[in-house]
Amino acid sequence: MNLWGSPGPDGFPPGFFKEHWDIVKTDIINLVQDFFKKNYLLKDYTYITLIPKVHNPSTPSDFRPISLSNITYKIISKILTNGIKPLLSKLISQNQPAFIPGRQITDNIIVVHEILHSMKTSKNKNGNMALKIDLSKVFDTIEWDFLNQTLLSFGFCSEWCQLILQCITTTSFFVLLNGVPSEFFFVTRGLRQGDPLSPYLFIICMEVLSKLLLKAEKDNLVSGIKVAKTAPSVSHLFFADDFFLFSKANLNEAKNILNILNTLNTFGEMTAQVINFQHSGIYFSPKVHNKHCKIISRIFKVRKISKNDKYLGTPLFFDKNKTNSFEPLINKYYAALQGWIRKMFNHAGRTVLIKNVLSDYPNHQMQCLKGLEIVKENSVWQVNNGRDTNIWTNLWLPNQTTPLIPIVTDNNMPTTDDAKFRKQIWNLNVRPKVNMFCRKVVSGALALGCKMFRYIKDVKPYCLLCDSNAAEDELHLNSVNFDNIVPLPQKLIDVIKTSYQTLVPTRDNNTSMNPVFGRNVNYDIGTRHEYDWFIHFDASFLEADFSMGYAISILDKARNRRQCRAGREWASCPLDAEAKALLKALTWMKDLNLKNCCFINDCQTLMKIMNGDISSEDQPWRAQRSINRCKFSAYICNSIFFLYKARKFLDFEDRLAKEVRTRKISFFSTENMNTYERTRFLERTNQRLDPILCNEHFLYK
Repeated sequence: MNLWGSPGPDGFPPGFFKEHWDIVKTDIINLVQDFFKKNYLLKDYTYITLIPKVHNPSTPSDFRPISLSNITYKIISKILTNGIKPLLSKLISQNQPAFIPGRQITDNIIVVHEILHSMKTSKNKNGNMALKIDLSKVFDTIEWDFLNQTLLSFGFCSEWCQLILQCITTTSFFVLLNGVPSEFFFVTRGLRQGDPLSPYLFIICMEVLSKLLLKAEKDNLVSGIKVAKTAPSVSHLFFADDFFLFSKANLNEAKNILNILNTLNTFGEMTAQVINFQHSGIYFSPKVHNKHCKIISRIFKVRKISKNDKYLGTPLFFDKNKTNSFEPLINKYYAALQGWIRKMFNHAGRTVLIKNVLSDYPNHQMQCLKGLEIVKENSVWQVNNGRDTNIWTNLWLPNQTTPLIPIVTDNNMPTTDDAKFRKQIWNLNVRPKVNMFCRKVVSGALALGCKMFRYIKDVKPYCLLCDSNAAEDELHLNSVNFDNIVPLPQKLIDVIKTSYQTLVPTRDNNTSMNPVFGRNVNYDIGTRHEYDWFIHFDASFLEADFSMGYAISILDKARNRRQCRAGREWASCPLDAEAKALLKALTWMKDLNLKNCCFINDCQTLMKIMNGDISSEDQPWRAQRSINRCKFSAYICNSIFFLYKARKFLDFEDRLAKEVRTRKISFFSTENMNTYERTRFLERTNQRLDPILCNEHFLYK
């Protein structure tokens, strides 16, 4: 229950009882225990508030009555509800997912879409039909005698049924008009909307209709639809008061269709339910003749379902132009935004509202429309030997006896480091306008002078806050004192300065500007002690089976190895293998939180790409995905540099990468060794002695 939601006639919300539980707990516990001991509930009063369904309501049917009950009654109702809920999955058939634990609304939507798609593409000459029925006044017209008989038929004891009837029959109602309660009145049927118990009692009553339809199908009075020959037959689907009936649309089976109407009439007589013909409709498969469609529509007194109709909030049909299908959702966005714009919210205010409100709009439809996952980009399979391929004789699809060899596996999907970095900035505990400023800084979306100067002639490209004639660009933020200009918290200052000061070092003769990210990278390794850490990495690639081995070593300033890693992966080309090895090295560096690192490799092409000398677009397309991931990973790291060296400089990493690839060792790390083994191993590598590699450990000569 909402702690501070709308109260009932007693005027106390649930939060009041929680805050003062030490005072009221004795009275509340005694009241609840007396109800279950004596099967008697004192006179209960309930407010009815009218919620408009449409923009300009003019009739009582345009309002939705919501009951506001006392908290003491809601506690009793919640206890009864918790007693019924565990039994519903056994009592209610699979055709009804509403309010059942473990079932979802998306189940019905997906099944309906599949059945309608099957009907649309079916080649059955007789044709099928789908009848969408909406019941009106669903909660208000449930007869209490029918509810009692239904509960007894499902096996509930008479004492339990008496408790249920006490909750729904001993209530007096007041209608709130402009906040003022009217005179009280009594009711003789119906369930309260807003009562925790009402939805579960309603679906139990609806299960009677489901049983009648199943019996009609068993007696061959109703024919369901099969989406495939081996699929089960589906004759109806329920979700609360909305349900679909599926049957054959053959005029020779008119008797069966009339039996469906008789089934609905029988159910309506017992529960006083009324079919809402305005919101009901019927859909026919393309093979049904137009004359037959008109006759059947007249029998049911419903209209044909159009392309714009919805079921449970999602479109029933999708055009080739998806914009038309989701146009109502887009209009809903615009309507909400127009309302906020009229309130004169600033950019940060609108962003907060969009983040907290609009982001929830498409969630329901997107969950229903996931379907099968899209084939992952750059997911390549080897056919034959990978070189000589015959389109007629070679295996193109895998089977149980001959599976295909994947070249790119799920482990090679892009990382979310950049997304995590931006999310960290977005979730800073600061005011919205400060958060928006920081996000613009990182995204390069600030209206700086150097950018505005290109489009507006009157704008000067210099910083107006500084005395110098320095260009106002992202690099200029390094010299800005944020504390004097914008009162930012220290955490936010650190994020901004880290993003542009450590990632964008000062330009000098040994640096060059990266055209992709606008960051400076160093070409010359300089002296040995210029960097805190050196990271050697190398890869070994075998084109015959597209396997690769990688090896990574972390060295200190004195060029002594401190840690080593190696493993086996899949790659599509030699450059792809080197890029994946670099990505492993970058990830390991971030896990260890190392700063001021120099990456050394014997692949001159990869080092030139990372340094911005050449573009990755001119490289093999199979390696571009891994290279782009390396760029993004390097972009969010601090003080990293890339250097090319000959293979003899990386002799140990080269031999280690070949060894793990040949022996098919998935992963090796000195971190998994004990202190003695790790020290002995690193000493031998630093002395350029060869370790002997086994499947599990390194042995020493």
